[in-house]
Amino acid sequence: MMKLTAYYYREQKMLLLQKADYVEDGGYIEIKGNVHNVFEIPTGGGNPELIKSCTSLDEAMSVMELLK
Repeated sequence: MMKLTAYYYREQKMLLLQKADYVEDGGYIEIKGNVHNVFEIPTGGGNPELIKSCTSLDEAMSVMELLK
């Protein structure tokens, strides 16, 4: 089972699900409306890269499972 941390940004009306203990490595799902964007954060830090825009949380979670 994958463990995620969730953050809710009220002003931006956005939910963020993160797959890492540290922001410098891992990935996250950004949910805005019906769009679920999966981002990967490079090991050692750097700018997050959009991996895929998904139409469902299930699809986004499947993509997150593939991130190492």
